[in-house]
Amino acid sequence: AAATAAAADGADDAEHGRQPAMLEQLLAARDPDTGEAIDDELIISEALTFLLAGQITTATTLTWALHLATRHAEQYAAVRAEALALGAAADSTQLRVARAFISETLRLRGAAPFISRMTTKRVTLTTASGASCTLPAGTTVVPCFDAVHRDPALWGADAHRFRPARWLAA
Repeated sequence: AAATAAAADGADDAEHGRQPAMLEQLLAARDPDTGEAIDDELIISEALTFLLAGQITTATTLTWALHLATRHAEQYAAVRAEALALGAAADSTQLRVARAFISETLRLRGAAPFISRMTTKRVTLTTASGASCTLPAGTTVVPCFDAVHRDPALWGADAHRFRPARWLAA
């Protein structure tokens, strides 16, 4: 109760072990170019996106993880064994095999296979080979994560295969 009262009075949240809530962070956010507070319309948009997209993406990820668990019994058994060995009190950072399973699920079956963004200023993109492309402000960019997540140049010859162990080596 004391920490809640202190937080309500504007006391330092970190001192009381409390992280600022998302809405508090949005209300305190400043435009990086102007230093002005962001407008109410953007705050509402971001809050709705977080609320709606957060639920959908979590549900989609869990659905794909359960589907992949039924198709890859050996990998699922490893996740289960790890959870049983560590017990209910385990910190999520200790669940290396489970985290690898979820990471591989997200790589191959991400809830957002692509996004659309618009550049706010001129941007030059440079590839690893040195080729570049300059995009003017106002350009719509649509990166396709599915293509990147299945690229053999990045993930190896088995890029299309569900293999959670690839995350354990990293």
